[in-house]
Amino acid sequence: MGQVVMLFTKNREQLIDRINSLHYDAIELLDKGDVDGHKAKIEHIAELSKMIRQYEPIA
Repeated sequence: MGQVVMLFTKNREQLIDRINSLHYDAIELLDKGDVDGHKAKIEHIAELSKMIRQYEPIA
């Protein structure tokens, strides 16, 4: 059981790290005027955010 919790925690943290990275990429694209690229990054962030929910503890 402990290993499962550790796996979920690790996967959740990796998703959060990826979202943070994509967020900075999206800001850079917007600064460069690449609105379509920015929108694609934001959509990717939204999809990853949905995935995080599966790692939320059941209370």
